[in-house]
Amino acid sequence: MRAVVTALLLATYAPANAQTAQCVNYEAMVVGLADSYGERRIISGLNGDGTVVQMFANTETGTWTAVILHPDGMACMVAAGEQFDSTVAALPGNL
Repeated sequence: MRAVVTALLLATYAPANAQTAQCVNYEAMVVGLADSYGERRIISGLNGDGTVVQMFANTETGTWTAVILHPDGMACMVAAGEQFDSTVAALPGNL
């Protein structure tokens, strides 16, 4: 069900590269995820290639979306799913 709704959400936007990921303006991605799923950005990190990797999630419903933000302001959804868990795992040897 999540995949169908995500596809419908992004179908209104022109993908930058339909073969790899659905890409839209970052602001449109943020608003779309908030309006459609109640998701907000929960983590963000700079990638070695200058892109930013972000995870959006709704901690109540468990939906999540992984996004790559490019320097030009385009955001590409690279994965989405359910059963989000924010548990921080222990380091190996500290289990």
